[in-house]
Amino acid sequence: MFLLAGCALREEEETGSQPVSSSWEEDAESSDETEYEDSETEEEDGGDGEEDLFAEENGGFYYGQLPEAQQDLYRDIFETIEAEESSCILETDDSSDIGPALNAVLLDHPEFFWLDGAASYYGYEGSRKKRLELVFNLPAEEIADVREEIEEARDACLDLLDEDADDYEKVRTVYAGLIEETDYVPGSDQNQNIQSVFLNRESVCAGYAKAFQYLLQAADIECVCVTGTAQSESGRTENHSWNLVSIDGEYYWADPTWGDPAYVNSDGDFEPYETIFYDYLCLTTEEMERAGHEPDPSWDYPECTEREYDFYVYEDCFFEEYDEEALSDLLEESVEDEEEPVIRIKYADEEAYEEACDALFGGEESLLSEPLQDWMRAHGESTVSYSYHCDDALYTIRIYIG
Repeated sequence: MFLLAGCALREEEETGSQPVSSSWEEDAESSDETEYEDSETEEEDGGDGEEDLFAEENGGFYYGQLPEAQQDLYRDIFETIEAEESSCILETDDSSDIGPALNAVLLDHPEFFWLDGAASYYGYEGSRKKRLELVFNLPAEEIADVREEIEEARDACLDLLDEDADDYEKVRTVYAGLIEETDYVPGSDQNQNIQSVFLNRESVCAGYAKAFQYLLQAADIECVCVTGTAQSESGRTENHSWNLVSIDGEYYWADPTWGDPAYVNSDGDFEPYETIFYDYLCLTTEEMERAGHEPDPSWDYPECTEREYDFYVYEDCFFEEYDEEALSDLLEESVEDEEEPVIRIKYADEEAYEEACDALFGGEESLLSEPLQDWMRAHGESTVSYSYHCDDALYTIRIYIG
């Protein structure tokens, strides 16, 4: 038995990863030799037309990257899973094609929540026929009921989207809603699929990424689940899952798991921060690389260079260079926000970012002094507390007041 996808971690977490293997082995001791030799497979005559229709209706980002032989396997595996069957007979000249085909199906289709990637196949050397055995994470007879619950939760989420909202606003709403409704809990039940998010409201990165994909696909927005590794601030590299999303014909990276940070309390338990980190909404490839995200090299991903829908750009708190007056104006405007006393700032390069950090936190003459005094006067307070977080990889600064 093999796992094609594993649990992913985010920075500042002390939990271990799930086992991952993309290797496949053939069981030469299978007792099904007669079955393989005698079983018949219908030859379908549809040609490229049927394949093109499948690609349009059921294919996805990863299906399009597979060579023809693996696409054939993808279609057979898809049909087996869609029928909620746990095994099928595949025909292939190369057994090593089965693993990538199954992995692509599961990456393209988060709605197949009863599978986490565990599978095995059996066959004999020299035979084209292999029996694929899929491992369900719940009894087959429960799939329909669980699907109904998940779809009800999905529809409730989508009902929150404004009919007149553009794609960016929909992506942002789904990102924020997912983070608000889900707690990051290592070891949570069914955390490698969307059951954990929509039924249990707790998950790890695999659940976050697949739920984000599932919701945006339902909103007719292209969203891809990406697996790979990510590096924490402590330098630890772990398996991780995040997303690629298309807005107005341009691709951006997003990581809802890292948008929902948690800390370890005095009892050793994870506690969520009561805020949303928008730092990981609509990033460029360069930024994700600086943040330590490395996608699985088995797949090709577009180079993301557009910044239009970077959260900080969209909210007019992104600066190409350090300008003290511009920073002071932003601080004054931010402390006047009664709904969310959070100051968010982002710079285009490290030099400007470091200048801003020094001006804000580096000495007694802080640019924060006057805005904080304004906040105290406005709220009738004699003192004020604040905390801040500086991300050296993304050049972002967040200041929390009160």
